[in-house]
Amino acid sequence: MGGNGQGNIRGSKWRRRALIALAILAGLVLILHRPLLLNLIHRVALHYASKENLKLEFTIEGTVFTSFTIKNLHAVPVGPSDIESIDVDLARIDYRLFTLLRHGISTAIKNADIHSARVVMNPAKEPLRPRPPNPKKKIELPDIFPERLHVADATIIVRNRPHDFAAEHVKVDLDPKRAGEI
Repeated sequence: MGGNGQGNIRGSKWRRRALIALAILAGLVLILHRPLLLNLIHRVALHYASKENLKLEFTIEGTVFTSFTIKNLHAVPVGPSDIESIDVDLARIDYRLFTLLRHGISTAIKNADIHSARVVMNPAKEPLRPRPPNPKKKIELPDIFPERLHVADATIIVRNRPHDFAAEHVKVDLDPKRAGEI
């Protein structure tokens, strides 16, 4: 460094250029955030489905801050899985992005609305992994379970010998402010 402090000026120019580049990048993310986040949701869903030996096909739409809609979801097994097929015409999920970022997924999902779903399960395709519940631990709903759930025209089929279990055209409405209906 010279006696006139030129090293300080070079350091501040570098920081200034880095901040300008970071601001431009942040601006681009804000402008293009919807497609990026919807693509991220799509990839995360495909990742978790592949862990369960499922192949997913669906389209995703919606806003990033309040809700997204999944249309024409189709899942089939690609390996040993107890799920034979899942077909959902429409699933709408309402959430709060800032609640998700601050408190996690357990409080962020407010409403789930599912229409025309068909789930076929075949437990004989994958060997059961029995896990007895821990008597010391309280049984709770999964974290991803929404505050309110509305399912219309759902069909659930569980393959079993000698008879299959089938529940067709089921309507479920779970709301903490009203009595539940099935």
